[in-house]
Amino acid sequence: MVGQARLGSKAYLLQLLAALVWACLVIRVVSATDDCTTDHGNGRERKLPKYTVSFLTHDGQFYLAAEEGAPTGYKLVATSSVIHGTRESETFTMFDLNGGALNSDDDVNLALVSASGCYWQAENGGNGDIVTSKDYDAPYEIFRIVRQGGDGEIKNGDKVYLKTNKGYFVMAHGHGGGQVTASREEVTEEHDEEEQFTLVIHSIEWPNDSGYLSYEFGFYGVTYTPPPATTTAECASDYENGKYRAVPKYTVSFITDDGQHYLAAEDGNPYKMVATSPVAYGAGEPETFTMFDLNGGTLNSDDDVNLALVPVSGCYWQAENGGNGDIVSSKEYTDPHEIFHIARQGGDGEIKDGDKVYLKTNKGYFVMAHGRGGGQVTAKGDDASFGGGEDQFTLVIHSVEWPDSGYLSYEFGFYEPSPSPAPAPAPAPAEGTGSGARRFGGVAYDPYLVSCRVFVDAFPPVDLSDITNAYGAYIINLNGNEIEVGKLKLQPAAQSGEAQVQEGSSICHDSITKLRFTVPLEAPVGSEVVSPLTSLVSHMMTGDSRTAAEAQTIVKYALMFDDQLDLLTYDTMDALYRDEASAYNVLKKTSQVLNIVNQCQALFTSSSVAEAMFLSLTKAMSRHYDSRSTQRGLLQATDLFDLTSPSFVSNLYKDTATDMGLAADGAAAEAMIEAVGTSVASLNNVISEASGSAGTDILKEVAKVDIILQTEVKSQVTKLVSGTIDVDLFKDSTTAQVVTSKVAETIVPVNVEEYLEASHAYIESSGGEVPDQRAAPESSSSGDDQTGVIAGAVGGLSAGLIVAGLLLYRRSKRRRRQVVMTEQNPMKVRSHEGVAGRPGGACPGPLKCCWGDGGGSSTTSTVGSLGGNQLLSGISYTGEYGHGGGASSSAAGAGPSSSGQKVIVSLEDVE
Repeated sequence: MVGQARLGSKAYLLQLLAALVWACLVIRVVSATDDCTTDHGNGRERKLPKYTVSFLTHDGQFYLAAEEGAPTGYKLVATSSVIHGTRESETFTMFDLNGGALNSDDDVNLALVSASGCYWQAENGGNGDIVTSKDYDAPYEIFRIVRQGGDGEIKNGDKVYLKTNKGYFVMAHGHGGGQVTASREEVTEEHDEEEQFTLVIHSIEWPNDSGYLSYEFGFYGVTYTPPPATTTAECASDYENGKYRAVPKYTVSFITDDGQHYLAAEDGNPYKMVATSPVAYGAGEPETFTMFDLNGGTLNSDDDVNLALVPVSGCYWQAENGGNGDIVSSKEYTDPHEIFHIARQGGDGEIKDGDKVYLKTNKGYFVMAHGRGGGQVTAKGDDASFGGGEDQFTLVIHSVEWPDSGYLSYEFGFYEPSPSPAPAPAPAPAEGTGSGARRFGGVAYDPYLVSCRVFVDAFPPVDLSDITNAYGAYIINLNGNEIEVGKLKLQPAAQSGEAQVQEGSSICHDSITKLRFTVPLEAPVGSEVVSPLTSLVSHMMTGDSRTAAEAQTIVKYALMFDDQLDLLTYDTMDALYRDEASAYNVLKKTSQVLNIVNQCQALFTSSSVAEAMFLSLTKAMSRHYDSRSTQRGLLQATDLFDLTSPSFVSNLYKDTATDMGLAADGAAAEAMIEAVGTSVASLNNVISEASGSAGTDILKEVAKVDIILQTEVKSQVTKLVSGTIDVDLFKDSTTAQVVTSKVAETIVPVNVEEYLEASHAYIESSGGEVPDQRAAPESSSSGDDQTGVIAGAVGGLSAGLIVAGLLLYRRSKRRRRQVVMTEQNPMKVRSHEGVAGRPGGACPGPLKCCWGDGGGSSTTSTVGSLGGNQLLSGISYTGEYGHGGGASSSAAGAGPSSSGQKVIVSLEDVE
């Protein structure tokens, strides 16, 4: 009875409850070191985007990592100097609790993969260590990720801060190398380096109804699982000899000089090297090789290398008989015919990712891609071209492993690769044809852009794209019922190679100037055009969280356009043909915006610089618009938006550098930026002054200015950056007077009047109908019928040829204006204003989005480089942005026109 009374007493029940709570706490502490796989998998159950990430400390020397032995299992430190692999202590799984794209101020869970999925927890919400925990949904396991530079999408390589639910910032004490805590309440200039980390995104998986779709950004984006490869020989043992010989092991690809193709393996017995693949799909694919540096140490010009073909289980490439024939796979790595001499364009020195290189056989023959890419590859070249051609390739380094006690892996693909791949091959829905098929079309212009790939960057990801025809028109088949989140994007040409392309070229180019077009463009889904103006609208929607209508209003206000103008439907080129007065101003302002972006590409060599520049422009537009309601008589200088103001343009460039994580250190760097800004602003005045009696005349004059700006002036910026010329010489050689005199001598390579007349006739012949059938687009050629139109309309031949070309196109009746429709039901398309698409979009690449088909802009100097991004040569900079990426190539001028007239006149260096 006493026992029963005791069991029933309230005091005893309270004691029992307390004991149970204490037991749970003890069990909780013990189980924290146990398997957390179930909780780790909850990201999938919650259908959240799942990232594989690492965090690099501000000193660039250490990664956040898990240290075993904390009371709860693991403690976060910053002592690892390398990412050892996908399930090692430096690699975490991150779930974006907000879903969609990863944006600044999103809440995230961080899971420690190497601890079977246990989550990181800020003890007591901050002001202490960061340790592992099982409770993914507890508030202390939620971190807020903040992008340095403010709002917007967070991409691979961005600088970020991590903030606990109580407002404490995660910090690496001493900038890295030891303790990590969540103990600082605010970020200050004095200590911001300790709270700042570079986000490294290795991969991302998007949830769908059937599980997860995996996108590996370590190899340029979306990869897929190919069918098992067939092979004629097993070379695995020889393939591993690189490790036994203790030589550096690189994973590489080679882009041909046309910027459109990769060296690849063609199936056969034996395998043969060709240059037909438009994209490097990933590790273990035909475009990806293993390269052993036989000289050891860093990869330098004139080193000897072995090249192994990964998809053939490691067979080595061999120049048959040492050259003067095909390149095929072989088992014998020790054979001299398997040794290639790799040489860097520009002479001696270290060879880096994005460099232009030559491959030479042991008998002195150069490897060459016939026709600069797109077909046969042999080792028949007797001498290097030294300036671009069939024997020149862009080296793409995906990763490098250094031999020591085994291999240490350094994945450069995780940061910022040079080339731009084609769209994601997965998922790949069937082509939408026949009854009920949904399509939409439009036009890309600056002026009309020819042979450019326009694709849908959507969430969930889709594989929808087309190549623009002779009048900038594209048409895309939509295969799903709805695009949840998306944009239209235009993939530009690489900045390397000849500036002016040949007639009928498959390289993305301007239809009037024939210059390769190197600026990435985008537009909200639903737009009828893709242009620099729609790019401003799209970037403002993403970066400034504006609706499409709000973004249009702000852009038009800043550029002083008619408020009735619809930037998402307005075709400036056709308006010029109709001689609409409003088109004059639109053309000039568009050209000025592109001049700013083009020169920025030469000033800062990064594959994402154009996007950063567009964002800087939209921020300035927003400030200008927001200050319109002030009661002051005049706006402050910081509120002005003037594309012809030296201080305004210079500040734009400085803002762009800051947003990319680059900060100038020293007066010389400031002077260079201001010199370029002053020059660009002055030359924008030259654009403003272009005149003519009709729209076609205005277009012709602006085209002349563009030719000089995008070749000669851009080349001078490159020389300034590389240290070839100084600031004073740059200023003297790029004055408005010098450029104006060169413009007067320049010949536009196209009969503008005939071309606009032909393009207008094409619009009229389209009839506004979506074609019922059309051939699958070819990414590497314009097609015979397209060439016919170019030859007839652009070349200025007889009217009969023009009509013949138009008849060829009329078969498909591509419509110029945007159409989203179905034969049965209207197509539902959501532009999701203000919401970004998935990071990287349908353009794989690490999340920096890999614009261009061959890499970044060019300089020959490596002094002052920051990882893959060079700001200004010879100048000291603080900050890091990217590691191991960024292209380096030589700028090239254009040659004479087919008529023999002088098209581009060189600027002389003024003494």
